[in-house]
Amino acid sequence: MFIRSEHKLFFTALSFKFFSGIFFAMIYIYYYGGGDTFIYWTNTFPYINLLQSNPLVFIKNMLSWPNFVNYYDFNSSTGYPSSYYYRDTHVMAVVKLMVPINILAAKSYLASTVILSYLSYVPLWTFYKSISRQSPELKDKFKYILFIPSLCFWGSGVLKDTFTTMFIIIVVNAIRKFLYKENHYKVLTVSLLAFAIVGIVNIKPYLFIGLLPSSLIWISWNSFQKIKNTIVRLLVVPILMFGAIGFGFYIWSFSSQYLGTYSSVDSIIQKAHVSYNDLKQDYYQGNSFDLGDYEASISGVVSKFPQATITGLFRPFLWESKNIVMLLSGLENTILLVLFVYILFKSKKKLYQTLNQNPFLIFCIFFSVLMAFSIAISTTNFGALVRFKIPILPFMVYVLIAIAFKKKGASQASF
Repeated sequence: MFIRSEHKLFFTALSFKFFSGIFFAMIYIYYYGGGDTFIYWTNTFPYINLLQSNPLVFIKNMLSWPNFVNYYDFNSSTGYPSSYYYRDTHVMAVVKLMVPINILAAKSYLASTVILSYLSYVPLWTFYKSISRQSPELKDKFKYILFIPSLCFWGSGVLKDTFTTMFIIIVVNAIRKFLYKENHYKVLTVSLLAFAIVGIVNIKPYLFIGLLPSSLIWISWNSFQKIKNTIVRLLVVPILMFGAIGFGFYIWSFSSQYLGTYSSVDSIIQKAHVSYNDLKQDYYQGNSFDLGDYEASISGVVSKFPQATITGLFRPFLWESKNIVMLLSGLENTILLVLFVYILFKSKKKLYQTLNQNPFLIFCIFFSVLMAFSIAISTTNFGALVRFKIPILPFMVYVLIAIAFKKKGASQASF
């Protein structure tokens, strides 16, 4: 009976994911009449044609950075990738990931969307299974993570956000497998972990900058939790924390050549400030919010922390929704905000105990807050905000459920 109900949930949630992906495609085809989703799809055609005419040159192009030497491997019979977008390595990373998907889909946009919906669903289902093993008493509540409207809509279509969200969940699943001894296929897990990290760095490097310290804090706190002696804990905690920070900076500096404008704090702040001012312009048709001006400095950015974090986590509000897509997001944000307020007033006593028992919650909170702040401080457009925040949604909803519905004396099974 239990297995039958789990199978039913799997296919119900998968059907919702398929529906969301097809709904996304229909919105972009008939409502928007275009968009970046078609850039990623159409630019796969020259690669697929190149595979048919010269497989070895195709492999060379797939495995190398886009450059104008490789660009002339294409010809009039294969067609050319867009010369404008060919210069953008982040766009071309998505195009190359879409190539095998579009081959399987026989160059059909809808079929590509369905395949990508399924591929992005599998890590999410794995995540649900893992957290349900950890807290079986919350299993019925955790299933709602599979049905988050914004996550399923924006995370099922042919977009950067679908890939980055999928890769982040793969990274989290891999870390959970190693920390909580859920790992039975180590080579596969390490391979997926490496592939996902490379994917994140190549598509949206800023997500790697947020994921790295959050993961190191989680891993460090997990190690700290295993120390039973209070005196030893007090001695070891500073070592673990400074070690995690030092290791994080080492990885950041080691990876800086691949992070472009995200290779230093100053360049990150400058890029965020430029993006923020650009998205305030009139050509975004008023679908925007304004946090107020700030200086392109650490103090200037930090001054916007409370306002930007609330914006990143809970906006657009219902009354700020100007179309059906934003309205769905507004309804979703209202539910999340109600749960958040409930925790503040009703579950404060459970908060410390739950955090102390579950280091993964600390990761989820740190990652969600850091990314919500970072996204809101660098955009003033609600459309962009709703899309960019989907990588934090499964973890944010996990936190709200784990704290709000935790029963007294309930154990955390995997710790």
